[in-house]
This record gives sequence, structure tokens and C-alpha cells, in this order.
Amino acid sequence: MSTAGDRLQGTARQAALALPDVSHGRPFTPVLDVYKVAGKVFLIITDDPDEQIITVKCEPEHARAQQRGYSSITPGRYLDKRHWISLGPGPGITQRLVTDAVENSYDLVVERLPRRDRPGAIYRGCKAAHRAALRTGSLMPPAHILNAPTRLMKDLGYGKDYQYDPDTADGFSGADYFPSGMDRETYYQPTRNGYEFQITERLRRWAALRARRQRG
Repeated sequence: MSTAGDRLQGTARQAALALPDVSHGRPFTPVLDVYKVAGKVFLIITDDPDEQIITVKCEPEHARAQQRGYSSITPGRYLDKRHWISLGPGPGITQRLVTDAVENSYDLVVERLPRRDRPGAIYRGCKAAHRAALRTGSLMPPAHILNAPTRLMKDLGYGKDYQYDPDTADGFSGADYFPSGMDRETYYQPTRNGYEFQITERLRRWAALRARRQRG
């Protein structure tokens, strides 16, 4: 057992349990901690002190690239070796890489689930926001929401015309918080089921208030 192995497997467990509708157990053998979404495996953690690895699903082309780039990434130990890879501690195996591998495996499994079994609107909204962040990069927030503790920052327009929502008549300023040069995008699209129906109505009300504010 190694510190690096413990860290790798701990990171994988944390990443998996942060995802929606995940269950885990040891259905095959006590040393295999198996993580599933809607009953489908997306992560296996090998609890063997002499072999601290995780096994995840991966697109074949990406799997080959990972194996070429990292000496401790090998074809999947237990499943189809074209579509699964195993990661062990080693050079370049960072927490970010492990988290990305687990999340990518989860996504690949979810994509093949019947629509009725897929995680809900919150998960889809988070993934859409993540894709937008990857696409647009580290853009500056709009100046009006930035603090201005110095005269220079005030001269640059930081904090200018900022509206605090609770101070407005409807408790909603309608201000735009997307970075300059980026159009407003919608990520979370709730269903009309259960409490999400109430959220849908609230979002519609805010959209109408925003449009009215922007018209002046």
C-alpha cells in the first residue's frame, strides 16, 4: 500500500460519489469496490495493497493515447480492454486526471442509458456549464460585479452601476453576470415534473422581469 495509491483511489471515490444517482458495493469480490449509475458499472476500485488501481470506461482512441502517454495506465484489468483502462499511481497521474477519467467514464455509461434512466436536469445543466467553460476559457467577469477597493479599480469601472438584488422592487435586478463578449446562455432546463415545475415558472418570471428591465 502506498500514499500515492491511497490518494489516487480516494480521489476516484470522491469524484464518483459527487455524481448523481451513483451506487456502489462489492458484488463480485470483497476487494473490488464497484460504482454504478442506473445499475451500469462505470468505475472499479481494486482494494488490494499490492495493486492499487482504478478501472474506468474510455473511448478506444483516447484509451490508446492515455496508454502511450502514461506508463501506469494500462488496458482495463477486468473488462473489454478496448473500452476500459486501468490507472495506477505513477508519473503524471494527477488528481485532475483521475477525476476527469472517472467523470468521462460516467458520461460514457450515461449516454448509453435509456432516456428514462438518465440523471436529471441538474446534471445536464452542470455538464453544459462545464462545456461552456472549456469552450470560452478564463474570461473576465463583467466589471460591474467586481469590488473596487482602490481608486484605480474605480476609475476602471469596477463596481459601477452594480445592483444588489434584495434592494430592487421585485428582489431581482435582471443584471447580466456573463463575461463581456459572451452571450447569455441557458444551462439548467428543468422538467415540468414535481418541484421542477415550480422552478420552471420562477425562471420564466425572472426572464420576463429581465426583459422588462433591459427595455428600460
